[in-house]
Amino acid sequence: MKKIEQSILEVHRRIPVVRAIAADGVQNDFVKSLPVLQKKLSVPPAAKKTLNIPIGDVTIDQDYNKDVSPTFQLPTIYVKHIKKIGDEADVSLDYVIDIEDEVWIKGLGSQGVTKDLCKALTFDKFETIINILERYTGLSKEPIPQVNATKVVMDELQWTEATASKLLPLVYTYWLGKRTKYGKPLCRKYWPQVNSSDTNP
Repeated sequence: MKKIEQSILEVHRRIPVVRAIAADGVQNDFVKSLPVLQKKLSVPPAAKKTLNIPIGDVTIDQDYNKDVSPTFQLPTIYVKHIKKIGDEADVSLDYVIDIEDEVWIKGLGSQGVTKDLCKALTFDKFETIINILERYTGLSKEPIPQVNATKVVMDELQWTEATASKLLPLVYTYWLGKRTKYGKPLCRKYWPQVNSSDTNP
C-alpha cells in the first residue's frame, strides 16, 4: 500500500499577479487624458468681476433732537411687526359669515326690525360685530357682558345709541345661541388646545 504524502504549503511564496487586458486599456486612456488635465490646470483662473455696490446718501436731520428725547434708549426686546399692504390692512377679521348667518340676517324683517335697521346690519358689519364679541371674550369661559359689548360696538362701528340698542341685543342673542349650539367659540383661534391625536373636528 502506497503512502500518500501531503504537499507542503508554501505560505511565503509570492502570489503571481495576472494583469487583465482591460487594465491596459484603462491605463492607456489615463495616459492620453493626463496631458489634457495638465493643460486645464495650467490655465489661469478668470479674474473676478468687481461688485458695484451703491453707497447711500447720508443726510443729517436737523430736527432729530427735537423729535427724540436725549434720554431715549433703543429697546432690547425684539418686536415683530409685519406691515400690511393695500387691502390687507382692512382685512383683519377672524370670523367669516356663513349661510346660516345670511339667512338669519335676511329674516330680521320678519322679527319686527325696520328696513333702516336691516340696511344698517350689512354682512360686513355682522362679521365685525361677531369678531368683536369673540375677541373681547377671548379664552374666557364667560362671554363679554352685553352692556360692555354695546359700548365697544358703538365705538368701533360709529353706531348711534338708538341703532346699537335695537340691533345689538338681537346679534348678541344669536351669537350666544350659535356658541351654545357648537359648544365652542366661533373663531378657531380661541378654541381650547387639544391633543394632537384628537380626531374630533
